Amino acid sequence: MSDNDSNNFVESSGERTTTGIMTGTITYLHNTQVIPFNAHLVYRRFSEGKTQIRAIMPMPGGDGLAYEVLFKLEGSEPPSATYIVGTPNVTDVEVFIYDDPDYQIAAESGEIILQNFTPTKKLTGLVKLKTILQGNKQYEVDAEFTIEGIENIT
Repeated sequence: MSDNDSNNFVESSGERTTTGIMTGTITYLHNTQVIPFNAHLVYRRFSEGKTQIRAIMPMPGGDGLAYEVLFKLEGSEPPSATYIVGTPNVTDVEVFIYDDPDYQIAAESGEIILQNFTPTKKLTGLVKLKTILQGNKQYEVDAEFTIEGIENIT
């Protein structure tokens, strides 16, 4: 994903038809700092054959900076299951730490436990992931989420 994709996503947030929350922690493994992650800006979008889940939490006092968790699952209605990071049906699993020059960091391992309440367009689940070591920094995410609605992007 390019910087422009991320910016376009945030800019189009005024047209959202989804509501959600993702709560948990982001742990800085390189210094053991634990940040509470409490995102109320959570999206579910369907585009290019994939369901995209994105949660954004502004950094306290961050002057527009944010923490972000993103992952994509194959299909418009991914079935309830445990999805393993690195398998073909889970793509673009990333953590964004916008106060870091290398802010976009891919996940190397983890899982997404998804409950899909079709046809009500509601997803709940857990996301546990560990990023790659980038420079001397590495992060871990442990969060649960609930999302209602879906946005179709053409």
